[in-house]
Amino acid sequence: MNQENKQVQELTKEELQKTQVLNLKELEETIVFEKKTSKKPAIFVAILGILSIIAGTSIMTVQHLNEVKIEQQKNEIQKKVVKPQVLATKLECNLTTPNNPDGTDTDFTINYQFENNKLVSFTKTFIITQTTGNEAGLATLESYKIAYQSFLNPTVGYQITLTPKDANGLIVTVQVDYKKLNPETVNPTQNTHFSTSLDYQKNTDLKTIQTEMSMKGYNCK
Repeated sequence: MNQENKQVQELTKEELQKTQVLNLKELEETIVFEKKTSKKPAIFVAILGILSIIAGTSIMTVQHLNEVKIEQQKNEIQKKVVKPQVLATKLECNLTTPNNPDGTDTDFTINYQFENNKLVSFTKTFIITQTTGNEAGLATLESYKIAYQSFLNPTVGYQITLTPKDANGLIVTVQVDYKKLNPETVNPTQNTHFSTSLDYQKNTDLKTIQTEMSMKGYNCK
């Protein structure tokens, strides 16, 4: 009887030890599992954060590259767009008439300005002086001074001035800038005298003016 109890006790002790070992293994596996599972969310968040940073950096990089590319394209276009070259030329035409029947000497000069051989502006200078020794010239000068008062009608792009030349002379200057002038604003009176008239329209060809003025007796150069 005692022998049987002893065997039962020893068996129970061995089983208890085995049970403890099994429980210890399960506990260790559980701890390892929990450690593994507890790390997964942290690792996932870290990876997600890294991917977000990489994605954001990639987007910024792409945007920057696009901006650089657009700027380079603009620069290339600007380099390709060449402004048309403007060739500025002048033509001076002069007609001197001494010993006029009215007792005066006249000197008339027109300076034409062209861009690419097209008329853009001109300046007329008409100088009237008394012919030396001819008293009739004084009366003629006085009549000119009075008559020109009706021509003093400046407007945008059209300027006219009268300037005395010593005691026996008068200078009439007309400046026209077709880039500013609206021909419709010019007083019709201006076209009644050659010294104040608009003889040619804007963009008239240089060769045309040179030919016509030469035919009228002007010396053009």
